[in-house]
Amino acid sequence: MKVIGFNLVHNASLAVLDGDRLIEYLEEERLSRVKRAEQIDFLLDYVLDKYEDISHAVLTQAYYSHTMESHFANIKYRFAVINRMKSQGIE
Repeated sequence: MKVIGFNLVHNASLAVLDGDRLIEYLEEERLSRVKRAEQIDFLLDYVLDKYEDISHAVLTQAYYSHTMESHFANIKYRFAVINRMKSQGIE
């Protein structure tokens, strides 16, 4: 059973765990070449293509927004990520 945990705060990152073993850790800016990236589009594509047996996903809740608009945009993006995971059969 593999679990992915991802962080959507600045310097977005993603970790893949197999049981109690960390098998992969990536930062979005390494794939997208965008400094302090806050979205994980490239990471999700990479991990979902590489691993087929992901059973669960964990999303961080800590974030800071300068305005209400960016706060709501952040929440909307989080729901989009969650829906994408669910469409892949990941809880």
